[in-house]
Amino acid sequence: SAPYEHIYQWEIPDSMNVDNRGYRLNQQSAPENQVWHVLRLENTSQQPWTTAPAFALNGTLPVAQDTLGYTPPGGRSFLKLTVATDVRAEQSQTETARTQVNIAGRNYDEVTVAGKLKVTNWKNAEIALLIRKSIVGEVLESPDGKVTKVARNLTSVNSNSEIEWEFKLPAGKDRELPYQYKVLISR
Repeated sequence: SAPYEHIYQWEIPDSMNVDNRGYRLNQQSAPENQVWHVLRLENTSQQPWTTAPAFALNGTLPVAQDTLGYTPPGGRSFLKLTVATDVRAEQSQTETARTQVNIAGRNYDEVTVAGKLKVTNWKNAEIALLIRKSIVGEVLESPDGKVTKVARNLTSVNSNSEIEWEFKLPAGKDRELPYQYKVLISR
């Protein structure tokens, strides 16, 4: 047995279809609006947990099965239980500005995007939410979120960023999370 807490997790990949070098991608990605009910487990043992299948029980009743990733002693990991159909998630992005720029002899459109996430708790109880939004580009503002520049493709014109929000959401309430970023698109 291990200490755990119930969390509702929404992982949102970048949906602009632009790679780190500013080139448009042909693939169309649909917005991810699924919120998962997960267990955040803490490894309080002296041994690491190796990657393996994990089976969650509520008493003697099976609840879920998923792969639990490697977790060092003192570390945390997540075990997905089910999609939370009573936690609604929506996202929208709007272009607010576009200017032409030249970087090292290459022409780009510098596009500023305003985004908004909205999450609604239709459950009868308060929930803990963990939301992560991946972005190809530079985050300009995110008043309520913690922004991290991810060290990936460091020689590219577009950086990789992640915004993370963690908060409690009362029963029957919703919350909007605004953010703004810029991305370079090759001309």
